[in-house]
Amino acid sequence: MSQNDYVIANQTTPLFRTDLNLALQALASNSSGSSAPVTTYANMMWYDTTANILKMRNEADSAWINLGTLDQGANTFSPSGLTTLAQATWNTGTSTTESLISPLKLATAITAAAPVIYTSTLTTWSISATPYTFTHGLGQVPNFVSVTLVCKIADGGWAVGDEVDHISDLSGVVRGVLPARNSTSVIVKVQQNVYLPTKTTASFITPTSTNWNIRVRAGL
Repeated sequence: MSQNDYVIANQTTPLFRTDLNLALQALASNSSGSSAPVTTYANMMWYDTTANILKMRNEADSAWINLGTLDQGANTFSPSGLTTLAQATWNTGTSTTESLISPLKLATAITAAAPVIYTSTLTTWSISATPYTFTHGLGQVPNFVSVTLVCKIADGGWAVGDEVDHISDLSGVVRGVLPARNSTSVIVKVQQNVYLPTKTTASFITPTSTNWNIRVRAGL
């Protein structure tokens, strides 16, 4: 730790050498010390050993600028001037403030920005005048709704777990699986003549609740 005024006066050789060495030591140690150097210059560096802060003199030579803090125990450096923002600010994603972020905050913000989608459990169905009601919990009318038939026993070339969109009566009559929606629920009515295309041919099958379940999805 050394500080110096960096002014080498006219003097005899031994004194000159001592003065020069002190100035070089001050440069090498960033003028480190528990208090600021008495003589300062614009853009001069100073390591404050009391606060463990690396500082730089401003262009006007009127104040110190904190560059960052050193953790001497962990051998790490934390830049100054970078803020940390609340999780809600990251989730909103509109702030232009440059800041530090942890992996957890980033992951949470990505999750918050992801589309909100409701997916129902697999539901057994039958052709009935009574509709099925699925409470989606989205808090508003969904932007999209889909109703698929999920294979539970291999049928029409489809394997267990395959999800297939249904089609209505081939005659063009409005029948089949009819979904509706409101701010709380998706309402699904299953009418007669529901058809599914086979997987490998140009023909169709009539699915049954023995081989197929219903799954509802809704999203914003």
